[in-house]
Amino acid sequence: MAEDKIKPKTDTSGVTRIFDVKGKIADNIEINVTSGHHNIAINFSDKTAIILSIDPCVAVFPYLEDWTTGDCKVIKEWEPITSISIRQ
Repeated sequence: MAEDKIKPKTDTSGVTRIFDVKGKIADNIEINVTSGHHNIAINFSDKTAIILSIDPCVAVFPYLEDWTTGDCKVIKEWEPITSISIRQ
């Protein structure tokens, strides 16, 4: 049975590192793009794999700008609008 989901650590630059695969030897990489299913599988020589499941979506980041001075001034921003809910 799989272990409980553990959120990987993300540093202040926005980079996420998954150290659980350190030292493993990659055998091959598979990219799966089919209707409704997208992932990248990094298969290791010890017959384990890390799967990067990808949710394709559209994201819109609405905001209102004022250009009366010739420079952009953001007046208001709204929450992003996405085509799917992002898993946390």
